[in-house]
Amino acid sequence: MIGIVLWRNLMKKIYFILLIVLSVSLWSDLNFGKGLFNDGLYEEAINEFEKVIAYSPTSDDAKEAIFFIGESYRERDQFIKAESAYNRLLEGFPGLLFRDKVLYYLAQTQFGQHKYNNTAENLKLLIETYPNSNFSKMALSQYLECLYIMNKYDDVIIKGRKIVRNYKDYHNIPDVLLWLAQARLKMQMPVEGKRILHEIITDYPNHISRWKAVEKQIEIMENEEGTRKAAEALATILQGEIPRNYEERLRSILAGYYINLQDSPKAYFELSNLINKFSSSLLLDEYILKYTSVQIKLKKYSDIRNDYTKYKKVFRESNKQNAYFLQLARADFLLKDLDSAKEWLNKISTNDGDILYRKQLLTADIMLASGKYTNASKEYKKLLNNKFASRCELLLTLGNIYFEKFQQYNTAKKYYQWILTEYSADNFQDVAVYKIALCLENLDKDEDAIAELEQIDIQKIENAELKLKITNKLRYLKKFKKRNYETAFNDLLNSLVNNSYKTDTKEFNNNLLNILITDIKDYESAIRILENGTEPESYYKKAVLWIQIAEKYKYESKNNMSNEALKKVDMINSKLDKTNHADWLEEIYIRKQLLQNAELNSELITRIKTFIEKNSNKMAANEFRLQVGKYYISNNEVENAAKYFADLVNSSVIDDTDFYNAKIHLAEYYYSKNDDAKALKYYKIADEYIKLNNPLVYFHFAVVLNEQGQKKKAENKLAFLVNNAERFEQYPKAIQYFTKSLRESGNYESAIKYQLLLPEKDRNDDTYKLIARDHEKLGNNEKAKEALMHIVNKSEEDLSKLAYLQFTTNDLEMAKYTYGELAKNNKVNLKYYEMLGRINFIQENYLESAVNYKKIIDKLGDNYSGYENIKSVAKENVIALYRIENRPKAETLAKKFKNQLTDKDKNEIEVNRGIYYKKIDKRKAESIFTKLLKKKNLTSDVMIKAYFWRGIVRLEKEELDKAEADFSTVANSIDIDMSNQAHLKLGTINFSKENYQKALSHYYKVIENDEDGKLAFDAARNFAYVCKTMKESQKAIAAYQIILERWGDEELEAKTVFDIAFCHFRDKKYSHAIEMFTRAIPLLEDKETQAEAQYWIGESYFGMESYELAVSELLKVGYNYPQFTQWAASAELKAGETYQNSNQFDKAIQIYERVISKYGKYSQWGTEASSRLLILEK
Repeated sequence: MIGIVLWRNLMKKIYFILLIVLSVSLWSDLNFGKGLFNDGLYEEAINEFEKVIAYSPTSDDAKEAIFFIGESYRERDQFIKAESAYNRLLEGFPGLLFRDKVLYYLAQTQFGQHKYNNTAENLKLLIETYPNSNFSKMALSQYLECLYIMNKYDDVIIKGRKIVRNYKDYHNIPDVLLWLAQARLKMQMPVEGKRILHEIITDYPNHISRWKAVEKQIEIMENEEGTRKAAEALATILQGEIPRNYEERLRSILAGYYINLQDSPKAYFELSNLINKFSSSLLLDEYILKYTSVQIKLKKYSDIRNDYTKYKKVFRESNKQNAYFLQLARADFLLKDLDSAKEWLNKISTNDGDILYRKQLLTADIMLASGKYTNASKEYKKLLNNKFASRCELLLTLGNIYFEKFQQYNTAKKYYQWILTEYSADNFQDVAVYKIALCLENLDKDEDAIAELEQIDIQKIENAELKLKITNKLRYLKKFKKRNYETAFNDLLNSLVNNSYKTDTKEFNNNLLNILITDIKDYESAIRILENGTEPESYYKKAVLWIQIAEKYKYESKNNMSNEALKKVDMINSKLDKTNHADWLEEIYIRKQLLQNAELNSELITRIKTFIEKNSNKMAANEFRLQVGKYYISNNEVENAAKYFADLVNSSVIDDTDFYNAKIHLAEYYYSKNDDAKALKYYKIADEYIKLNNPLVYFHFAVVLNEQGQKKKAENKLAFLVNNAERFEQYPKAIQYFTKSLRESGNYESAIKYQLLLPEKDRNDDTYKLIARDHEKLGNNEKAKEALMHIVNKSEEDLSKLAYLQFTTNDLEMAKYTYGELAKNNKVNLKYYEMLGRINFIQENYLESAVNYKKIIDKLGDNYSGYENIKSVAKENVIALYRIENRPKAETLAKKFKNQLTDKDKNEIEVNRGIYYKKIDKRKAESIFTKLLKKKNLTSDVMIKAYFWRGIVRLEKEELDKAEADFSTVANSIDIDMSNQAHLKLGTINFSKENYQKALSHYYKVIENDEDGKLAFDAARNFAYVCKTMKESQKAIAAYQIILERWGDEELEAKTVFDIAFCHFRDKKYSHAIEMFTRAIPLLEDKETQAEAQYWIGESYFGMESYELAVSELLKVGYNYPQFTQWAASAELKAGETYQNSNQFDKAIQIYERVISKYGKYSQWGTEASSRLLILEK
């Protein structure tokens, strides 16, 4: 006996020693793992932590080890694995002491994966469960950020205000305010958003969010007032004291503004300061690259070369080194040091596609500069399909090579035409068209060249040099190269026929001269015909022709030949008599002056005007009218121009474009004078020439059509204009005029459509007010509300209208907020308190409702009879008081306003009096409802409510048959909501009576008829439970499908999800069952039900014959929920069966032996395991 005792004591000591050794070993492994973690050896640390978990899966050390595994993966940005580790910890250890910490870091991993919905859910859980935790405080800003990213701006505002209220002393509350401001701005509440930004800047001068708010203010200014204004404001701010870490960011933004504004000197200055002041910045290489780009624009090529010794160390380890080498190569290329440029290019070694493209491009540029045109063109062609290529630039370069170097005009033209098929900027398109015209001119296709140039909208070209080239080329081709051979032939034929009957050679010569000058533009041949003429008229005509030849030479840049031609004019002039031929001499002088002087002076204009007055019927006078009119237009003397344009007649020597432009100027002049009749006359003359490339004129034409009664034609023109014209200066005015016309016609839908064509930057508060009114006219309050939200400076009237629209569109929370702001700013207007009372009443916030109604009652005192809605205020106030159980006050008010309340009002109050007594005296409550139902002329809605609440009272008194009768009455009513509530109660009553089919019928009615899904989810929960009880799985699934299709399943309760999952399992739809059980586990609060759900996941995989997954899921039951023996043991038995089915008999035996050892040989699970072992042994 003594030996046995000694043996037992010895064994206890050995066991105790083993425990100590094991604990020390675990502690040693954990600390070793932590050391590896702290040293950044995360992979090795994970191995050590896994050992700790393997030794003791449920120990505190294991919990810590799992957490550090998650941290190790998170540090390596392996967010999926980190998330899995944190979830493993949360699911496996429900009572975890540092659960707040795990929730926070779980959210960080989800945020890193852009799972913003999951992040928000976990941060919300953290904040609500552990409001005082430091991790909750750290999560506040990020929680709002996730809501903001998901465009849930309403939630940001509502949750943000709550956070500000609950954490007002938290030092990082400015971060929260910043998200509130940004949400306000997104919700088109700029005044409130700017106010919050100002609050951050003013009240938190030392917080980093102050500077984030400043940055946001500058961003708003950029959007509202343009980049230049933003740059000016930011430059002023940067003159003050700014924290160094934020000064760098703001200076970088300012430099970016100057680059965008193409203000290279200021960009150069800012970037230079940035580089010198923040020489240790992580972004230094980026700043230097921008700086060098600006130096190239400023042609400081030598500076770039010299700066290399200063900056080379910055790029030694930088991934931007190749980009810098490229800039150095470009600088040397521009310095014409081609060999040095090549050397820099040879240093570039990269797989970056953009860098490689720019390297190849510069290589081709070097070839071109070296005169290797063929090789250069081959290189440019290779680059055309490069995804980084600016195809238009390459095509232009290729076209220029073939045009200028090879004189292959057809080939050059193909490259220029290729640009037109690309989606490219207008400047490329215009250059390409001009170049195509040059090719056509060189190919002697002058008519085609003119046609190409006429496509170009000269007014839109910003490049003055290109504009002048195109204008001069078009004039030259039209005046000197445009030949009409068909007209010339017909004119010649007519002249020959006419002169066949006459012998007048002078008339024939004159006709021939006209043909040569007007139709063929062969001035030299015309002069030869006149060469032998000695009469004064021949001299006059020759002088005029030589002036035209001189002009032609001038266009062709043949200045010497042009001067020679003018000398001949002088010689001819000397042969004309100054007295007898003064008019001819004056005309010749004027023509010569017009050619020699690019700009007209007042002296010449005076002489031209005098000539016109004396020779008003001459062709020359008509030509000069155009010149004088143009002169006055260029000096903005439109009234003077109008006098000359009015008398201008179209002729063969005046270009059609010039003539119709003159008439357009004339129309515009009368438009400015509000003389619509005259304006319309001239617009119609030039109708064919009024195109969208001159949208302002097109708009004015439409206006005068409308004002002159041609409304339909005007509206068609305006619709075409606003739909197709590119934005022009008076585009907003055109929209305003057009939509006003549409509103006058009652066409509000089109008015909205065209009003919204106005770019956001051009819309103002009046715009949105008009849109809101249009939507209201159409009965679209939701859209009207959205329009009002965009108003920046909302007046009280605007806010009141907005609040009303929010209320009518059931946006009750925002309506409550808006009415709250109105009441705060205007305490006199009782309407705002009335609406706050009404909204809270609808939301069944009876205390808040009573508080707001009390303000009205108190303010009115005994002078309430004149208040418009006193009846509804009194009724709802009394009802609210009953619902908050303030019966004495309710009775007092009911008595006070008895003369204002109708019988219907009093009956509604009586229903709520009954509801009040339901809690304290059910017999009295039932009596109140019964007496009410006996009243004559009781309205149907009050009667239905009385039946329903009497049914509730009877149900609570367990008088099921009577309750069923009341609810049946309500269920048959036309009030869908009350009917659904009654069916829900009838389902519960029949379920309690075990009338399952009837219960299902009632629940199904709710699921079918519910309009917003609120009651349907309750019905679905009960329906699923009944189906589970009856083993009617297919019915439950069918009902669930209805909910899924109509509302989705986000609002389903955890138990309902579980029951539907079980029905899927019973129906052998295992994959659906797994999905639903998996979803149910984190939603379920009851741990035993979680264990059961985990068990059925394993069973589902077993049913699918996915045995490996089945074992894995089944064993999780015992691991995660060991306290629930029934499910843990059943799961292990099922795992053994799974091993048997997959012929892994050894593993099955191990499982069964463990069941016997763990739960006892004579337990129900041990007995089952023993019997299975016997079968296996045979």
